[in-house]
Order: sequence, then structure tokens, then C-alpha cells
Amino acid sequence: MNRMCIYVKEGNTIFKKLKFECLKTIIMEIKAINASQTWEIRHKVMWPDKPIEFVQLEEDNKGLHFGVFDQEKLVSIVSCFVDN
Repeated sequence: MNRMCIYVKEGNTIFKKLKFECLKTIIMEIKAINASQTWEIRHKVMWPDKPIEFVQLEEDNKGLHFGVFDQEKLVSIVSCFVDN
């Protein structure tokens, strides 16, 4: 069994986020992305029956967006919005 950690890189700083045991080593990278990079996954997962414009939120320009990349392919996203 391997010990696995998830790291988040922001600029030149790397933060260790999570450690757990796993049977297989999987290397994924979490990095900041543009709001527009969230739209395809957001559309497929949350609102597949709506037009793509529906997932382009007004508050996107105020949010922080992160993507999980598996071998350079964006496979998951999170958008964080802070209100006061």
C-alpha cells in the first residue's frame, strides 16, 4: 500500500492538503484555472439540459476556480465564492 498526499500549488507555494493510504499511486495536479475552464464540466455535471450560457455565472469573475488535472486533462473543478 502506498501513502498518498494531495498538494495544491499556488504560485511558488505548495500546500499539503490531504494524506491517505491507497492501493495504487495516482498522480493528479490541482491548480488555479480561469472561470471559462469550469464551464464544460459544470455544464455536464450540474445543468446538462440547459444551454452552455446558463453555466456562465455572473459571479464567476469574483470567484476562485481550481481544477484537478490527470495527465494534463481537466477532470474535476471547484469554484469558490466568498461573500463578506
